[in-house]
Amino acid sequence: MSYSKQLEIAASTLKTAPAQSSIEMPPTLVDRVELTFPSGCVGLVGVRFQFQGRVIWPYNPDGWYLGNDQTVIFSPNIELVDQPSTLTIEGYNDDDTFLHNVYVIIDVEFKGGFLDFWKTLFFGTSTRINTLSS
Repeated sequence: MSYSKQLEIAASTLKTAPAQSSIEMPPTLVDRVELTFPSGCVGLVGVRFQFQGRVIWPYNPDGWYLGNDQTVIFSPNIELVDQPSTLTIEGYNDDDTFLHNVYVIIDVEFKGGFLDFWKTLFFGTSTRINTLSS
């Protein structure tokens, strides 16, 4: 299953007050994230992801993904099981003239259903990868 979001970031949007878009999801395993920066972003647009008020991607909390005419792809293989399960996409735009859009696709595998039963039956309970619990 995939989630798809477009984040529109107005000109002169600051890092300290970023544009935001949220995705509500049930407990899930995030398999893959694609973040597309169209041509024209030229490194002026930054994007990061938060879960429960903490930056989770990039892994360094002060970091941002930047790009121009490229897609950033990564496979975090992380479970987001704690509720509320809201993933927030944040973006800033240092361009003082143009707004920019970035596009996000998140591939997930839902937790706690029939598939988990079969995984446990065949592979045991050690298939849990990770969680963000403190």
